[in-house]
Amino acid sequence: MDIAGGMIDVARQRYCMANTTFQVADAENLPFADSSIDGVFSSMALQWCRPLDKVLAELFRVMKPGAGGTLAIMAQGSLKELNLSWQRLGECAHINTFEPQATMYQAACRAGFRCSATQQRFISWHKDIFAVLHSIKDIGASVLINSGGRTLSRRQLQQLQACYSDSFAQPEGLPLSYEVVFLRIQK
Repeated sequence: MDIAGGMIDVARQRYCMANTTFQVADAENLPFADSSIDGVFSSMALQWCRPLDKVLAELFRVMKPGAGGTLAIMAQGSLKELNLSWQRLGECAHINTFEPQATMYQAACRAGFRCSATQQRFISWHKDIFAVLHSIKDIGASVLINSGGRTLSRRQLQQLQACYSDSFAQPEGLPLSYEVVFLRIQK
């Protein structure tokens, strides 16, 4: 399930399996009957749903008693190198912020789930700021909620490249950190 039809098309092409269906739908308004789902898995999609309470209430509604799942959600501290570079340039961040692990855990408990949460850092490496920004775009993180459609100027990109490189460059390239919470839920 994905809100983007294009992602569903890609999934159908890559994962053509028996007993598997793909559906365009909104995680905050699931088109499934109450207590009809055996389990759930979400990877790097639910951080865009604010607050997380509505999605978790929907998951609780559609999951069968005893059903479980794992939700991998980008958390506070993700993209820290980029955020710090923007701050050092005296600019507001041009990316979204993410919720802390405790907020996600509390939302799952409020929805009625038994749950546990762990957090892990992942680092990707890139040759320049353009590769960093492209990698963020690839996961949808470059879409700012309430951004007003602003784009970055060439000058801003050059300044960002210099600041990011000066602060974070390593022999492997430019790092980009992702803090991911693995929220395990059971109804």
